Amino acid sequence: MRVDYRAAWVPFDPDNGQTPALLELAVHWIEQECAAQGTRGVLIVPRKPISDYPQPIQKFATRHEGTSRRGSAPRRMAPGPVLAHSLLLDDLDYAEHLARGSSLCATEWPDVPLVGWAAARGALNLVTGEVTPQPADDVVVLLDHLHFAGNNGWSDGPGKRDAERLLHELQAAAPDLDAKYVASYQFGLGNVSADSVKRLLTLASKVTMR
Repeated sequence: MRVDYRAAWVPFDPDNGQTPALLELAVHWIEQECAAQGTRGVLIVPRKPISDYPQPIQKFATRHEGTSRRGSAPRRMAPGPVLAHSLLLDDLDYAEHLARGSSLCATEWPDVPLVGWAAARGALNLVTGEVTPQPADDVVVLLDHLHFAGNNGWSDGPGKRDAERLLHELQAAAPDLDAKYVASYQFGLGNVSADSVKRLLTLASKVTMR
C-alpha cells in the first residue's frame, strides 16, 4: 500500500552543493510541520554519527532526534514529521514509513536524484516555492503503465518484457528523461521496493536510457 504524507524537498545545487542556506530551507519547513502537528520530528541520515553532517542537520537532531535505518528506532512511537537527509532509496523507504500520514522533507544527494520521486509525490520544491511539475500527460500514462507492470518488481518474465517495451516507448516520447528519473518516479508512486527500483535501473540500461 502506498504510504501517504505531505512531501517537500530541496534539490542538490550542482554548482555549490548542499549549502547551509539550502539545508535551512528543509529544516525550517519540517520545523513548521512539527509545530503544526504538535510533535517532535525525526532526522534520518544514511549513517551515523550525526556529528559528521552540516550544522543545520546537527542542530535539528539536537532539538528533536536523529537516527539511521540501521540505527536504533526513534523514541517517538507514532508516525510524524521526518527530515530525510541525503538518503539512498532503501533509507528513503524507511523514512517514508516513519512519516506515514504526516510530513516528509528530503534533501537531495546527486547519487540519488529525487526529481522523479518529487514529481510523482507532488512535492513542494523549497527552492522555487512551487510544486514539482509532472511530465507531459502521455508520459505520465506510460509511467503509470510501467508501475502496473512492476507489480512483481519487474522480476518475472512478463514484467521484464513489459518494462522493456514501456521503457522504449518512454525513450521515444521523452528523450530527455533519464533512467534515474524514471526509477525515482516509480518509487514515488509507491508499492515499489528499493531492490525493485534497482532492477528497473538495470533494465533501463539495456534500452540505452541515459
